[in-house]
Formats: sequence, C-alpha cells, structure tokens
Amino acid sequence: MNKREYDLAFSLGWACGCSQALRAAGCQFASYPIDWLGSPGLAYSVDVVCNDFDHWLDADDLRLIDVSHDAGFCTRMYRNDRTGLGFSHEFSDFQPFAETYPKVKASYDRRVARFLEALRSSGRILAVYVERASRACLPMAKLTAEVDRLRRKCASSKVDLLYFYEDRSLAEPKIVSDADGITVVAADYQQLEDGKVTQYLNVETLARFLREHISVVDRRTDEERRKFESDCRRTASGRWGYDKSAFRRWLNQRAYKLYRHLERVLRRKGLIHPRRQIEFWEETWQRICERRGR
Repeated sequence: MNKREYDLAFSLGWACGCSQALRAAGCQFASYPIDWLGSPGLAYSVDVVCNDFDHWLDADDLRLIDVSHDAGFCTRMYRNDRTGLGFSHEFSDFQPFAETYPKVKASYDRRVARFLEALRSSGRILAVYVERASRACLPMAKLTAEVDRLRRKCASSKVDLLYFYEDRSLAEPKIVSDADGITVVAADYQQLEDGKVTQYLNVETLARFLREHISVVDRRTDEERRKFESDCRRTASGRWGYDKSAFRRWLNQRAYKLYRHLERVLRRKGLIHPRRQIEFWEETWQRICERRGR
C-alpha cells in the first residue's frame, strides 16, 4: 500500500479511539458527528451517514443504559433506540437531561452540518472503522456492500474504506487485503499492562500506521488550526483528566457535583440567569493556560 492522499478522513467508529488515532496522525482537522460515539457495527454508522443523520438525535429515542463514574467519566450513558448509536460523554450525571439535551443537540447539529458540507466538497474521501477487539473481521462482501452505500451517497467523490480488526498475534499492523478502495488491516491494538487490557485501543499503534500510509490535505486557516488544537487539548485532558491521579479525579468529581448543586440553588432563587452556568475551575485553568501559550 503506497501512501495515499485524501481531502477528508473521518471515523465511523466503533468508538472514540478511531477519531483519536486520526487526530494523533494529523489526518483529521474538525469534529464530526460519530467521533465520540459508540456504534454497534459498521452498518449502523453507514446508515446514519447515508440518511443525512435524519432524526438521529431525537430526545424520545434516547434511553438511559448506564451511569459511569469510572476512569474520569462522570456521565449518564444513553443509547439511541432508532440508530443503535451510544452517547457516553455528553450527558453529565450532575445535570438533568432536560438541561443538557438542548446544548448537546445544538453541538451535534453544527457537527452534522460541518460533516455533510465536507462530504459535498471533498473529492477524495477516506472512511475509517476500527472493529471491536472481541469481533472477527467482517467478510469482504459485507465491507464492499457498505462502501458501495457510501459511494452512492457521495456519487461525485472517490470513497475508500480503511478497516482495522484485532489480531493479538501480530507485533505490527499488517495489511491483509488492499483492493478496490478497501484496505483491511490486522493489528494488535489493545493496550496492555502486565498482560491485562487497560484500554480497548492503543491509539499510537493505529496512529503510527496512519501516518505511514495516509495523508490528508490541510486547508485550514491559522485561526481554525489554533482553535482545533485548543479543542483537542481540552478533550484529551478532559474535565476530570485521564492524566490526573485517582485522587485528583475523585476530588474533581465531588467538586463538580457541588458546583452544579450550588448552581441549581442559585437559579431557583433567581440569583443566576437561567442560561448562565458557573464556570468550573478546570475550565478556568484551561483558558489561562491557553492565553499563556502553555
């Protein structure tokens, strides 16, 4: 496989690690709808793209499936019964769904519009999907069927698919098949410590492969580049912070809960505007660091 150049590369899932790898490799320059979602399978992601994300985030379709306070998460996790996609990061456990949903919907409306415009304006497009480690590689006939759907959707563009699946026997990613715009790569991409899985995806393993084989044309302005890099830093550290100690995450979670409780009390007493949100210290510190160029 020779190094290939694209105008657009985007993630189809199955989860956020795919988008993280694209960003780490310098192949993704904006936030798109499926970046941080969980997908039951490739076909589900292709469905929402081919349907222009129609009714994909209706409140009535979202069902609470779990609450997570682990590994830096403090969220209510919802699954969309219409599309099968899961939302793991968007809905705080400390804010009512009715308050959070309008903000989430507005954010994803912007991402959908940005993504559909990118599809329309890009001549060479790469869709990337990382299969769950517990699943076998999809048959080539199935991959071809999904790519054909994307190609019909983007009839004026050249659309390729890069598909990863797990093979623990490999020291380095291996190209298993590369034909007709479909590249299948086997890789040992789980992150292990002492023989135990600590992360479902080793981002650097996939990013290294992407850097070697894929390039994406960057047409952003300097301001767009700075803003995206700032957003990526904020996402990487997170409000709770994967790079923070367990005690720091625990402290942040309790403090955030107190902030939001105080905010609701002040709002009920009419001492804070209905649309005003008390800024959490992590957000304030992030802005200070950005202004100092740190």
